[in-house]
Amino acid sequence: MTSKSLFFKQIRQDIQKRIWCPIVIFLGYFLALEVNMLRLMGRIEEDAGMYNCKDIGEYVEKCLFGTDTNLFAMLACVVAFLCAISGFSYLHSRVQLDTYHSLPVKRIQTFWARYVSGALQFFVPFVFHVVVCMVIAAGKAAFSGDAFVNAVKMVGVVSLVFLLCYAVFLVAACLTGNIVINVLGSAVLFFYSAVASLLMSTMFQTFFQTYIVTGSDLHGNMDYKTFWNFSPVSMLVALFESDYTGTFQNDRFFKFNADQLWGIAAAALVYTLIAFVLYQKRASEAAGRAIAFRWAEPVLKTLLVIPLALLSGLFFRDIASVESRDAWYLFGVLFGYVVIALLLEIIFRLDIKSAFGHKKQLVFNAACLAVVVIVFRYDVLGYNTYVPADSELVSCAVSIENLMAVSPAKNVGVGRYTWYTYISAMDYRMESVKLQGNPSVMDLARKAASEQLTYQAEDTQQDYRSVTFGYNLKNGKQIYRIYTIDMADTQTQKLLADVFNDSSYKTGTSPMLNDGWKKEFKKLYCSGSFTNAVLDMTPEFQTKLLETYQEEYLQLDFDTVLDTYPVGSISPLTAEEYEADMKWGRGRPDDRYDGSLIYPQFTKTIALLKENGFDVYEKIDMDEIAYIRVQYRKETPVYNGADSYRTTEFVDVGNVYNREQIEQMFGCLVNPSYRWQVDAYTDLVEKEFDVTVYTKTNDSSIYCNLIFKKGMIPDFMYELEGYQETVTQ
Repeated sequence: MTSKSLFFKQIRQDIQKRIWCPIVIFLGYFLALEVNMLRLMGRIEEDAGMYNCKDIGEYVEKCLFGTDTNLFAMLACVVAFLCAISGFSYLHSRVQLDTYHSLPVKRIQTFWARYVSGALQFFVPFVFHVVVCMVIAAGKAAFSGDAFVNAVKMVGVVSLVFLLCYAVFLVAACLTGNIVINVLGSAVLFFYSAVASLLMSTMFQTFFQTYIVTGSDLHGNMDYKTFWNFSPVSMLVALFESDYTGTFQNDRFFKFNADQLWGIAAAALVYTLIAFVLYQKRASEAAGRAIAFRWAEPVLKTLLVIPLALLSGLFFRDIASVESRDAWYLFGVLFGYVVIALLLEIIFRLDIKSAFGHKKQLVFNAACLAVVVIVFRYDVLGYNTYVPADSELVSCAVSIENLMAVSPAKNVGVGRYTWYTYISAMDYRMESVKLQGNPSVMDLARKAASEQLTYQAEDTQQDYRSVTFGYNLKNGKQIYRIYTIDMADTQTQKLLADVFNDSSYKTGTSPMLNDGWKKEFKKLYCSGSFTNAVLDMTPEFQTKLLETYQEEYLQLDFDTVLDTYPVGSISPLTAEEYEADMKWGRGRPDDRYDGSLIYPQFTKTIALLKENGFDVYEKIDMDEIAYIRVQYRKETPVYNGADSYRTTEFVDVGNVYNREQIEQMFGCLVNPSYRWQVDAYTDLVEKEFDVTVYTKTNDSSIYCNLIFKKGMIPDFMYELEGYQETVTQ
């Protein structure tokens, strides 16, 4: 009983001695919770649509106790640092240590009393302010059962974040011997895995040409979300990461990743136990030293000097010219290693004379650094040439660069703000394409990996494309590689055609076919040769369209894609997607970038669309045309040292009013709004002129933009006055 009373007495005395800490925490959360809440409530009352909240009740439920969880978690990290560094600063003073150790109190009890004291200094003020916010919301009739549940969840999440950071900062306090090194050590432990993961990702991207990270799944890429997830920053990023894998989110308000909470709780427990063991083993004589444990010095030096030297090398490489990057990289690594290694020796010994005090360790770290540099620079482990064996594979995802690279659109919600965006086609395909039983897939991968082609932007003679592979292995891993292929190579083109012609590839790369059977569409955006339309979708129309389009699309072969210009595209939208289009001003079919192409061979699909109100081949009424404006696309090569690119300038060359000439032009024009899906693989259009049609109605507004078919530019285009005056001069 005496021991228990003494324990609580220690907690009370500790809080009284550093009363400034809970006061600062109380004021901080007062500003972040009540003050911020009342400020935003006032603004929402003035404008009910602010922050995508229809009223104060929705704000309280989904923003204050939902979205703002990340803000309160970040504040908890700062609070954890204050509690740890103030509560255990006595470890860095021999006088205070002697005083504490002379007391008739066990070291175990002292540690846990201080630990609990720091936790209470955070938890009590935080919970108090959350309760006050609940009362304020209830007073405005803006509190509900769901809001209470979210508030409890928010308190739990933020408390776990605090305990994790608190434990990490305690490890730093027990591991170091003075306050300055304690602060530096806290920063290192807090950020280490995030910085290490970024370094590894940068090293892979710099030296391995087949390295790629997908946005939807990063397994196998040693990113912070997988292997390097052990520092608080990395774990918090994973906890508060938004969901980008779906098309549209039913609830656009931010939600934390609940799966990460178990990892955070486990990490908090492990770090706390480590801090406790270090506290127990720590000698009193360690106060005043840079590092409390001699055995930890060489480990910490290695863990710091090698990454920092590599970062130094990457910095010098990045600011150097292309021709001398390797040389500057080696200089940066050597320079960074020498400076950082000697500086750490001085810091750990607090004596400049000790810079060369550990020559063996300097040599050991230098050897380790040299091994890392050689492995990455010369791909010793064969990263670029790795292709898994067929026996290791379950399936393979493939994404062909710029070939029908469509992907679903979505509203992205982060915090109170949302925006309209598209998922990367490559990311989408890595999730949706599952190729099996097609030997050409792995033959193409092995051929590309063995050739190790490298795309050079300044070489205009190359006909290179990139193909991304996602290997789904039997052991559960997913490995991604991006290869460069040569389209001029006959064998490569045949293998690529075999991949494209695979029905699994076609279905997986088409959002309409891959996702359409699981959705209920309300609208259909249609783009034809010259006109656009928005059709209403019924369940019967949707089913018939999917069946018909899938039948004809699966018969489409690679040779047809190379030799045939599409005549239209269609984009089916759910009610939510159509509403988002209206909200973001994308109410025209040619504004969409996820349209499924229609080819002349798709006769059944074309007939079905016409039956439901849209004619793919419908032409513009000549009587409605006022004139056609013609511009010349003037491209100028620019050479700037090692970089080369082309600038594009549109030069007005004249207007065409003659009806016969207009009719002649329309026999040669096509709609370019969906050209980008196949443009990189076909040579079916002329890019020399850009044509804009103006109508007699709607104040002569722009009707559509068109381009000429290959080899079908009328001769009179070159006789236009502006062309003779500006282009030929």
